[in-house]
Amino acid sequence: MPADEIEVVCHMIASLDGKCDGEAFKSKNFDYFLKSYYDVDAKHFADTPVTFSGRKCLYDVIELEEKLEDVPEGTISRDEDFIKPFEDTLTPGRHWHCVVDPRGKMTYKTNVVDSKVFPFYNGDRVVEIVTKKGVSDAFLSHLRKIGVPYIFAGEEELSCSLAVRKACEYLGVKKVILHGGPTLNYSFLKENLITTPSLIQIPTISSHSGDLPLFNPMNGEQVPRVDLTLIASESLEHGGAWLRYSIDANSH
Repeated sequence: MPADEIEVVCHMIASLDGKCDGEAFKSKNFDYFLKSYYDVDAKHFADTPVTFSGRKCLYDVIELEEKLEDVPEGTISRDEDFIKPFEDTLTPGRHWHCVVDPRGKMTYKTNVVDSKVFPFYNGDRVVEIVTKKGVSDAFLSHLRKIGVPYIFAGEEELSCSLAVRKACEYLGVKKVILHGGPTLNYSFLKENLITTPSLIQIPTISSHSGDLPLFNPMNGEQVPRVDLTLIASESLEHGGAWLRYSIDANSH
């Protein structure tokens, strides 16, 4: 399935000046806006069971194994993805939660998300998106042991396009939801994958230097200008709004 046939909704929550973490998330009525963010996802994006997020979104909010069993390198082939768990039936309302983790840092204790910080994701089935040379055999063996599918999306550098295409092919869908974080959003934008930005905009401005923008480039890269067309807007309580856009063709 070509990547350009896949709809990628980038669903985020941000301040008026585009900050999506830190001080911006300490604003008045933020709990209401966070609930609105999840409500929109559950109501309007329930037509796909596939979501993507970066490693840091879950790394500090779920329990991880401190040590894995030793496995000799060369034990596990890099020639094919581990997709047998995709044969399992998802719990209704849950997702295949693809975690972009190219270096294999997410040493899960279980194959489902269980977090007190982000309970919306609880019950989602974890999928690891990794690179062939970035992960150890011990890590891959652990994923197999606990029933976490993994997808290779590049040799050393991760290709978001390949990850999305493979996930959609394996799961028979043509739409995924991207939940950030900011660096992963930029990677998707850079590869021209995002088709539909969806934003819960909160009425606050955060000029804190440590707060990250919606699209955060790495290594000094510049975010390309992208032109948008407003599809719809919906007013929320407490001065917020839900904004939906399409990306104009040839705007990169």
